[in-house]
Amino acid sequence: MGDRPPERSTRRTALKQALGIGTAFALSGCHRTGTARPTRRKPVRFWHLLSGDWRAPLERVVARFNESQSRYEVIPLLIPGDSADSKFLLSVSGGYPPDVMLHWTQAVSTWAEGGLLFPLDTLISPTERRWMESEAFPVIRKSGWYKGRLYALVMGFDLYVCYYRPDHFREAGLDPDRFPASLEELSEVGSKLNRFDKAGNLIRMGFMPQGLRYIAPSFGKAFYDPSTEQVLLNTPDNLRALRFLSEERRKLGFDKVLRFTSSITGGFGIDWPFVSDSYSISLDGEWHVEQLRKFAPHIEYRTVPLPPPSGGRSKANFSDTNFLTIPAGAREIEGAWEFLRFWTGLTDPVRAAEFYPWLGWMPMAKIQVKAPAYQKYLRDCPQYATFLDVAESENVEITPPVPYQMYLMDAIKRADDLATRGSRTPEQALQQLEADIAKERARRKALGYRV
Repeated sequence: MGDRPPERSTRRTALKQALGIGTAFALSGCHRTGTARPTRRKPVRFWHLLSGDWRAPLERVVARFNESQSRYEVIPLLIPGDSADSKFLLSVSGGYPPDVMLHWTQAVSTWAEGGLLFPLDTLISPTERRWMESEAFPVIRKSGWYKGRLYALVMGFDLYVCYYRPDHFREAGLDPDRFPASLEELSEVGSKLNRFDKAGNLIRMGFMPQGLRYIAPSFGKAFYDPSTEQVLLNTPDNLRALRFLSEERRKLGFDKVLRFTSSITGGFGIDWPFVSDSYSISLDGEWHVEQLRKFAPHIEYRTVPLPPPSGGRSKANFSDTNFLTIPAGAREIEGAWEFLRFWTGLTDPVRAAEFYPWLGWMPMAKIQVKAPAYQKYLRDCPQYATFLDVAESENVEITPPVPYQMYLMDAIKRADDLATRGSRTPEQALQQLEADIAKERARRKALGYRV
C-alpha cells in the first residue's frame, strides 16, 4: 500500500495472489486447516488469513502450541481475505465469534470503540507489560492500544526500505557502495538511472517514491501526535512531503509517469518490477527478501534505510501491522490468551524466535533477533538485517489510533492521489483533506460518536 500500480505490492496483496485461494473457499467460504486429534481439551477457535506459502508455517506454530500443553486445542480456520472483516463483524454481532483472530486491517481503534474487542490489558501480567514496554520494538509498543487500553498484540509488521540494484548503478557510472545520504541526493541519483526508449518513453524508473504515508514520517510526525492525541494533516511537514512526491512526478511528466506505472503490475516474487529491471531503486517491504531468495536468487541487490530529507528524521518509517485479537464474546478467553502469549513470545521470547523465520516475519524484540534460530535466518537472508535496524527506530509511525482511522487513511490516500496525478496542487490536496476530516468528525459528533 495516483500514478502507481493499481494495488501496491504488499504482503497482504501477495496473500491474495497465493495459489489455491480461489478453490479453497469455493464451497464453504472458509477452510479448516490442520487436523485436530480427538481430545478432551478445551477448543480454541482461531481464524486467520494465511494461505499459500504461509499456511504450512502457521499450522506448525499451532501444532507446537498444542503439543506444548494439555489443556487447550487451537483449531485454525482459514478465512478468505476479501471477506474477513465482514465475517468477523457478523460473528461478533451474532454472538458466536472465534476465540482468536489474526487481522491485518488497520482498524483496532475503530473496533475497540465499537466494543468488538476484548481488552487484553485485563489479561497481561505486570511482568509481561514491563517486558513489552522496555524490550519490544517501538512499533510493537505503540500498536494495539486505544484510549489507554490494550486490544491487540502485533504478530508481524511491515517496514519499507530501499532495495537497489548495484548492476544498474555500475551501468550508469555510479558507485554502488555509496548510496545517497539524503532524499534530495537520492532524487538526483534516481534521475541518472532512468532509461528511455528511442521514442522517449520511460522504460526503467530510477527511483520514484510512492505513497504519502510512507514518505511523510521522514519529514515529521506524519499524521498523529501521541503527546496531544491530535491528528496531523495540513502541516508544514506533510506539505513538504507531498510537494516532494508531486515534484518528482512533475519533473518526468505526470502523464509519462502514469503511463509507465500503468504498464507494469505490482507483482510478487519473480513478477516484482524490481526483479524484471523496471526499477533500479524501490521503496518496499521486508517480504521481498524471502521472495527474492526463493524466486530470484540470481539477482544482486542491497537494502538500505530510506535517507532523510534535509532537516528530516533518520530511519523514519510507516508500519502496517498484523494483529492478534480476542473478539468480544469469545468463549475461551483464557486459552486464546495462552496461545497469543506463546506465539508472540510473551511467555518465552527465545522459543518464539524460531517461529518468525518460518513466516519470514519480524519478531517482537531484539532478544529474539539474537536467538540462534533467528540468527540462522539472517545468515540465509542478510539483507533482512536492514529492516531490523529500522525496527529499532522511534521514528516508525503507525496508523493513528482514532475511531475513524479507516476513513482517515482512505482520505489521506485520496489527497495523495490528487497531488501526485497533478489534479490538485499539494496545498489544495491537503486543504481538501483537512476539510474532509473536519466534516467526518462533525458528522460523527452529531450522531453521538466519539471523535
